This record gives sequence, structure tokens and C-alpha cells, in this order.
Amino acid sequence: MQEAMAVWSANAITSFSIYLTITFAYLTAAYFAGKKLTKYQVFVVSTLYAAGALISLFSVINNLELYTVLLNQDQELKS
Repeated sequence: MQEAMAVWSANAITSFSIYLTITFAYLTAAYFAGKKLTKYQVFVVSTLYAAGALISLFSVINNLELYTVLLNQDQELKS
């Protein structure tokens, strides 16, 4: 059970790191190239960022659900 929780923790950290990377890339592109981009390019970049953020959100929700299941199983095994 401890191994499963360790794997869960590693997955959660990885998911958060990916989200931070996507956010930093979006903010950097918006800052440096924002004025030079056309409306269509801004739309595409913003849509890609939103999609990446949603994927990260779903990953976090999935990891939390998995953690809850693992925690319940651990408590059942201890009792």
C-alpha cells in the first residue's frame, strides 16, 4: 500500500509540474509576443493553453480520487 501511495505522490507532483510548465510557457509567449500576434494566433494559443489546463485539472481530480480509494483501502486493511 505504501508503494501505491508513493506512486500516487509522484504522479501528482508530475501533473502539477506539467501544469506549471504550460502556464509559464503561455505567460512567456503572451508577454514577449503578445503584441505581435494576430487575433487568430492569440485565439489558438489561448485555446491550447485552456486545453492543457483542463487536462491538468482532470489529471489532478483523477489523482485525488485514486488517493481517496487508496486511503480507504489502507484504513480497511488496518482495521
